[in-house]
Amino acid sequence: MARAGFLRTEWVFCPHVTLLYRAGVPFTRAIDPICWTANDFVLIHSIIGEHQHIELGRWPLVERQGSLAF
Repeated sequence: MARAGFLRTEWVFCPHVTLLYRAGVPFTRAIDPICWTANDFVLIHSIIGEHQHIELGRWPLVERQGSLAF
Protein backbone atom coordinates (compact mmCIF):
# COMPACT_ATOMS: atom_id res chain seq x y z
CA MET A 1 0.00 0.00 0.00
CA ALA A 2 2.88 2.37 0.73
CA ARG A 3 4.30 1.87 -2.77
CA ALA A 4 0.89 2.70 -4.25
CA GLY A 5 0.66 5.88 -2.18
CA PHE A 6 -2.13 4.70 0.12
CA LEU A 7 -0.22 4.51 3.40
CA ARG A 8 -1.84 6.55 6.17
CA THR A 9 0.20 6.64 9.36
CA GLU A 10 -2.82 7.42 11.55
CA TRP A 11 -4.68 4.26 10.41
CA VAL A 12 -4.01 0.59 10.97
CA PHE A 13 -4.93 -1.39 7.86
CA CYS A 14 -6.53 -4.72 8.71
CA PRO A 15 -8.24 -6.47 5.78
CA HIS A 16 -10.98 -8.73 7.08
CA VAL A 17 -14.26 -10.48 6.46
CA THR A 18 -17.09 -9.65 8.87
CA LEU A 19 -19.34 -12.66 9.32
CA LEU A 20 -21.39 -11.44 12.28
CA TYR A 21 -21.73 -8.56 14.71
CA ARG A 22 -22.64 -9.68 18.20
CA ALA A 23 -23.02 -8.06 21.63
CA GLY A 24 -21.72 -9.79 24.72
CA VAL A 25 -18.73 -11.86 25.72
CA PRO A 26 -16.57 -13.02 22.79
CA PHE A 27 -16.56 -16.68 21.88
CA THR A 28 -13.64 -18.48 23.48
CA ARG A 29 -13.65 -21.87 21.77
CA ALA A 30 -12.01 -22.88 18.53
CA ILE A 31 -14.20 -23.70 15.54
CA ASP A 32 -13.63 -25.78 12.45
CA PRO A 33 -12.30 -23.90 9.41
CA ILE A 34 -14.89 -22.18 7.23
CA CYS A 35 -14.55 -22.01 3.47
CA TRP A 36 -16.56 -20.56 0.60
CA THR A 37 -16.10 -19.60 -3.02
CA ALA A 38 -15.48 -15.93 -3.75
CA ASN A 39 -16.73 -14.75 -7.13
CA ASP A 40 -15.89 -11.03 -6.86
CA PHE A 41 -13.38 -8.75 -5.18
CA VAL A 42 -15.29 -5.76 -3.78
CA LEU A 43 -13.82 -2.53 -2.42
CA ILE A 44 -16.12 -1.00 0.19
CA HIS A 45 -15.81 2.28 2.08
CA SER A 46 -17.17 1.79 5.59
CA ILE A 47 -18.33 5.03 7.21
CA ILE A 48 -16.99 4.66 10.75
CA GLY A 49 -19.67 4.76 13.43
CA GLU A 50 -22.57 5.14 10.98
CA HIS A 51 -23.17 1.54 9.82
CA GLN A 52 -23.03 2.81 6.25
CA HIS A 53 -21.08 1.09 3.49
CA ILE A 54 -20.46 2.41 -0.01
CA GLU A 55 -19.39 0.05 -2.79
CA LEU A 56 -16.49 1.74 -4.59
CA GLY A 57 -15.70 -0.99 -7.08
CA ARG A 58 -16.35 -4.62 -7.97
CA TRP A 59 -14.16 -6.94 -10.00
CA PRO A 60 -14.99 -10.53 -10.96
CA LEU A 61 -12.42 -13.12 -9.95
CA VAL A 62 -11.44 -15.06 -13.06
CA GLU A 63 -9.71 -18.43 -12.93
CA ARG A 64 -6.43 -18.11 -14.81
CA GLN A 65 -4.12 -20.87 -13.58
CA GLY A 66 -6.46 -23.67 -12.66
CA SER A 67 -8.29 -24.30 -9.46
CA LEU A 68 -6.52 -23.98 -6.11
CA ALA A 69 -9.33 -25.80 -4.28
CA PHE A 70 -8.32 -28.60 -1.94
